[in-house]
Amino acid sequence: MSSGSSALVIDPSPAVRMMMRNVLSEIGVDHCDIAPSLSEGRKRLREHHYDIVLSEYNFETGESGQDMLEEGRKTGFLPPTTLYFIVTAEASYGTVVNIAEESPDDYLLKPLNTADLAKRVERAFAKRNLMLDVLQAMEQGKLETAVKLATQHMHGKGKFARDAARLCCQLLFRLGKYEESARLLKALLAQKDLPWARLVLARVAIRMGDHVTAEAALRELIAQHPMYLPVYTQLADVCKAQERFADALDVTEQAIKIAPNSVKRLQFAGHLATSLGDSEKGTAYLMRAVRSSGKLLDMDARTVYLLILAAQEKGDAKEALSMIKQMKLKAQEARDHLVIRSRLNWYAALAEAWLSLERREMLGAIDKVKFVSEAWNEKGFDLPLALDLFKVMDRMYADDLASTMGSWVHVIALRMCAGKSAQDMLESALSANQRLSSLVIEAGDYIASVAKDSARLMVSDALEDATDKLSMIGLQTKNNRLLIAAANAASRSLQRNNDLKYAALAKQCLSMVDPPDEELLARLKWVTDKVEQANT
Repeated sequence: MSSGSSALVIDPSPAVRMMMRNVLSEIGVDHCDIAPSLSEGRKRLREHHYDIVLSEYNFETGESGQDMLEEGRKTGFLPPTTLYFIVTAEASYGTVVNIAEESPDDYLLKPLNTADLAKRVERAFAKRNLMLDVLQAMEQGKLETAVKLATQHMHGKGKFARDAARLCCQLLFRLGKYEESARLLKALLAQKDLPWARLVLARVAIRMGDHVTAEAALRELIAQHPMYLPVYTQLADVCKAQERFADALDVTEQAIKIAPNSVKRLQFAGHLATSLGDSEKGTAYLMRAVRSSGKLLDMDARTVYLLILAAQEKGDAKEALSMIKQMKLKAQEARDHLVIRSRLNWYAALAEAWLSLERREMLGAIDKVKFVSEAWNEKGFDLPLALDLFKVMDRMYADDLASTMGSWVHVIALRMCAGKSAQDMLESALSANQRLSSLVIEAGDYIASVAKDSARLMVSDALEDATDKLSMIGLQTKNNRLLIAAANAASRSLQRNNDLKYAALAKQCLSMVDPPDEELLARLKWVTDKVEQANT
């Protein structure tokens, strides 16, 4: 180890932390920090640079050291030049690292052996130093340079040529060079079956819009590697993006059986089950999430809201009021995070509306519902929030409010009816009031007719007319289906006309999509780059 070297040990066991600290000191690490949890580890990594991180694989929260590795490399708090070791008592971890898109520099089985650790660390530093030019270029954000350097190492047929090829695939993917990434991945797979390469190839297919191929590949990976949880997450996201919410819940429940304490997955399952009409199952998952986390207000705003409703149903108004108060205080603390603050305030208002209805205070309920409804076009106002809002409207409906409530339902439904599944759930939320639910049907039929007419224009080669129609109505309604279709049509118009005004229009439409569609943004960048190259 070089002079001044530093390390971070992340492990829930004080005895293990001390033991690893002593071992690292024996092999020449000058400074070693410790963290008992992944959240504390993230905090340390954001504050300091370390030469090496040794992390336990399993944590009680359901997260793993592998999860943090993938998150840290993606978001940047774990720079490429920092070595990352997984330390675990589970011999089965070898099957996980075999498929992982981001693999650790090495992994060690407990109990640790000083001589073995020294040998592994020496090898990891040798690899890092050999490819330091690539890693430093990545750390500086010079990804094109990093690709060139990684390609040189790959073709050099040196000791770490396969590691260089893996880096090259990841870099091409991050740059949006999907065709090049796919070619390299297929070439590597022709030589050897590499599960990680099949996972990246599935993600390439997603980014290129081929969800059928991607889903087939992900399901095959799950069948062959049932313990690798990120594949379940990716597959659930694919299902959710296609509004196959029941399938997304099924995949998530499979993952929960493997990792029963994952707070994120438990919340995701709870929200999906509730949106699909199974509030009992939804509440059960959310309660498990709170027990796993230990902190109610660390949960998503919707989780807290649904648990407030559960407390109200049990007749515990005092507990419900306490949680509402806590939500409002947390919203004040989140003043620098607009979407988080807004969602906390919206859900606190919906909870207060329910309480007002319980007390027969109709004016108070109307005021809260109005506050939430008028935020229909803001970031963070999503389908689950619309469903929760409609359920409150369903209960408070009165004939003298029909016109006002109808106007709220109309604009919200125009935004949220992005497909038949979403439309059915919105109708179901207003099942007691045919007058309001009929507005959802009208909105859904209108959005579907715009999409159908635009598709007819595209088939008849009136691509620019379809682009204009989709973008105009999409920007008015903020409907994700129309905005995404408009961005795709603008992208095709860009390719045909080499006119960058279509790139600007596509970006404008995609900026309105909520949540952001990273796949389409990346694909648009890829198309725009090609047009710009052709124009120069």
